[in-house]
Amino acid sequence: MTNSGKSEKVFCLTCARRFTEEIRYCPDDNTELVAIATEALIGKVFADKYLIESVLGKGGMSTVYKAKQTYMDRIVALKLLHPQLVSDPTSVQRFSQEAKAAASLSHPNIITVYDFGITSTGEAYLAMDYLVGSSLSAILDMSGPIPEAEALDMFRQICRGLVHAHNKGIVHRDLKPANLVLTADDDGSVLVRIVDFGIAKILPSDGAASQGLTKTGDIFGSPLYMSPEQWTASKLDYRSDIYSLGCVMYEILTGMPPFAGDTPMDTMNLHLNEQAPPFRETNPHVKISKELEQVVQTCLEKKVNHRYQTVSEVLHALPETGASPISSQTGTVIVKLNQLVESSQQKSGGGAAALVPTSKQKTVVDSRRPRAIRRILKESRTKLGIASSVGLLFLLLFLFLYPGPEEDPGSPVAKTYWQLLMTASNWATNSGNYGLSEKLMNIAMKDLDHNIGGFSRKFETMKSLNNLYVRQGRIKEQEAVQTKMYDLYTEEYENRGKRLIQSLTETENYIKQLEANGESVRTHMSDSKLNWSGSVTKIIAVARSLEEVYSFELEYKLLDLGERVLTKLYGVRFHGLAPLKLERADFLMLLDRIDEIKARRLYEDAFVISGYCTKHKRMELHDDLDYLRALLRLGQWQRDYGNPDDAGKTLETAIKLAEKNKEISKFELANFYISYSNLLQQVGKTAEAAAIKKKAQEMGHTPDYAAILREREKEKEDDND
Repeated sequence: MTNSGKSEKVFCLTCARRFTEEIRYCPDDNTELVAIATEALIGKVFADKYLIESVLGKGGMSTVYKAKQTYMDRIVALKLLHPQLVSDPTSVQRFSQEAKAAASLSHPNIITVYDFGITSTGEAYLAMDYLVGSSLSAILDMSGPIPEAEALDMFRQICRGLVHAHNKGIVHRDLKPANLVLTADDDGSVLVRIVDFGIAKILPSDGAASQGLTKTGDIFGSPLYMSPEQWTASKLDYRSDIYSLGCVMYEILTGMPPFAGDTPMDTMNLHLNEQAPPFRETNPHVKISKELEQVVQTCLEKKVNHRYQTVSEVLHALPETGASPISSQTGTVIVKLNQLVESSQQKSGGGAAALVPTSKQKTVVDSRRPRAIRRILKESRTKLGIASSVGLLFLLLFLFLYPGPEEDPGSPVAKTYWQLLMTASNWATNSGNYGLSEKLMNIAMKDLDHNIGGFSRKFETMKSLNNLYVRQGRIKEQEAVQTKMYDLYTEEYENRGKRLIQSLTETENYIKQLEANGESVRTHMSDSKLNWSGSVTKIIAVARSLEEVYSFELEYKLLDLGERVLTKLYGVRFHGLAPLKLERADFLMLLDRIDEIKARRLYEDAFVISGYCTKHKRMELHDDLDYLRALLRLGQWQRDYGNPDDAGKTLETAIKLAEKNKEISKFELANFYISYSNLLQQVGKTAEAAAIKKKAQEMGHTPDYAAILREREKEKEDDND
């Protein structure tokens, strides 16, 4: 707190110092200050009319709260733009566009927006329906494929909502299961609501060019559900939503999206070049009518003119009745959709107690090992003599008392004991003895808590318990254990991030201490505190894990601190800085902080470092794949946010060098062609773009989707065996 006496409201992501709202930049390191954790808003009245009760979720641009509108006594979902983005006009405009798009819509199958504004302190907010239900993605995780008869009702509701939006001139552009919320009415029916118009495109009604925030060349959406037009940054219209709708329908009916590569680039290639596999190849255990499969496949046509031209056509093409559902492989009856939705609306209960063994079980776990030690020692004294007994004693002490490494704590005996319990539990599950299996897993879970078990074993135990509940159809218990799994995962990776940040901070402070004493850092490089040259991969892996659990503040600090420390230790040309700068650029892209990427020249610096390292290794440029990939990323960045002429030169050079490389795969080389083809398409060179795209297609190296599915099924069978 500063001397002004005001409460701390902002802090520095670099040095963690806190200040009042009166300053914008940290006086120590000139880092832009951001708001202190928004959870501080809970229990307070926002904008003089919303009493904030709890956090519902966080994303790259905003946080959503459960709040009560004080004057109306109405519960709403309140979306607040992250404070650090309010100063970015583009972010505020996009947030405002979401409000404009959603507020213009009034339909039972679209979320209702009540209010939008920016407070006197510059906080942008959006108030909308508070939906008590579950996203379609969560329902699919719980149930797998949804029977056709019930899926058809969902499809009709989604279509009606899209027809209304399209009639208002709005293309959603991010239609996916996570943006479809299901609620159960009192009569047992299921109501589907389309949510999140955050990247919606408002088409002009007079046919003039759109004056929106995006232009040809911008790519928005979710990779699993993006249309070919979105991948190639082409002009979009309502038919893009029809393609995404086809992806959603495919996943609802089969349990898997139609196109899912190992990487986003793999997925893009599938969307652009491959036909969706027949339903029977993706999931042979579901029964779907040929009429409905034809509707879905028509929605998924690559060329827009071959798809349905309006959502109304899709609605009218849907069959009246669906195929009868079949039983699951385990013989259990498929759970009704309304039951799944109703269960998701109830508070989880009863499942947590299942993880705690009884006192009798605790006695067995705690007392078994001391008796075993005494018995083995007594036998060893009579058979092997005193000398052997001493050696055996040390062995036993190691087996029972060695705590294990920090990342995987637990003695060797404890780990073996857990493995035996899980093996016995899996056998009981496969034999249909679910009661015994649950008891064994509860004992294993309690033993891990008592003996400080490692994250991986705790998570694996919870995962097995979750699978057991799925087999039994115990939805409440399943929800409870899934909540524990998510909390455990979040806690583990946030702790890893904090430990890494602490170590980097200690290194930075040590460097400052050496410099203050007039000592050269180079003379102390053998010190363990300064040994970070091989830790770039670890920093990047932890940063990506933090991104998965939405710990953006920790991720920002880790990447910023990591880059600063490595630069100080090894200089600006250190080879490890190239992938670190690329990772940081991708993270800032997620937060839509384009100006910061430009200011720090992250893509340009990564390319320069890669080129220097290539020459230092005395390699030809075309022989170094890392250099070629950095060059490609720079060209893509220049294409989307820089000068098309610069992008053209960069991508042309990248292709020429990549064609000379003997190790590059055909599929990766195709990515170079596709990136250049997209640029040519943007600048209006349609014929040249088509020729380059044809070369990419001739590479012929695409994943065998059906083979991947068969391999996954085989792995599951092997695990069960």
